[in-house]
Amino acid sequence: MNLAVGSMFRDVPQLQVERYFRQINNLRCRWDGNVRVVAVEGDSVDNSYERVYETAKKSNVDLTLTQLHHGGPSFKDHQDNPKRWRLMSKVQNELFGLVSTVADDIFVYIESDLVWLSLTIESLVEKVVHESTKFDIVVPLCIEANGLFYDVWGFRKDGGRFAKREPYHASLLYVDRDELVEIDSAGSCLVMCAQVAERVRIINDYSIVGWCQRARELGYRIAVDLNERVYHP
Repeated sequence: MNLAVGSMFRDVPQLQVERYFRQINNLRCRWDGNVRVVAVEGDSVDNSYERVYETAKKSNVDLTLTQLHHGGPSFKDHQDNPKRWRLMSKVQNELFGLVSTVADDIFVYIESDLVWLSLTIESLVEKVVHESTKFDIVVPLCIEANGLFYDVWGFRKDGGRFAKREPYHASLLYVDRDELVEIDSAGSCLVMCAQVAERVRIINDYSIVGWCQRARELGYRIAVDLNERVYHP
């Protein structure tokens, strides 16, 4: 299987870019198939575009990098601002547009600053392609350095948002943690077949939550694997 990892970059320090491509190369070493990166950079006040391009080249990573400047400010994490979601929606649609079922079988949407293990991505992909799971999009939990849950804006279930502390959502109190749990939307990391990424676009300017809403409208199902984690530093 060929895998595309998609991320967005803005004002990214060199150490973060190096960590990102180091994680990509760790995944490449384990993956049976091609691994490429599709990325969008924009609105940086530094040389982030060149930084990403040169680091990928130095790391021998197959990179498709485009620029999209929305002209908006840089928002703080979790800042619930309609303008922020509208601007991010444009960039995210640009990113999803770089995925192709001709080149890719699997797409991993992941924020560029996250820390993750190859084993986590492999486990999530296995659940996406395994027909018995019956889920089209599988996501991990995203945990902050202080142990709290990060994706409190994006993760929603039964119309309600997740909380920072366990069990994160009332419905998770008594679930079997070895079973995938269906959710309404996710946030920082989503794993899916490439045809899902190729088909779904945000149409309501509500960023990744809007993308998940549209995916569900088209009949796709989203689930969280409570045993898998990525980390927000």
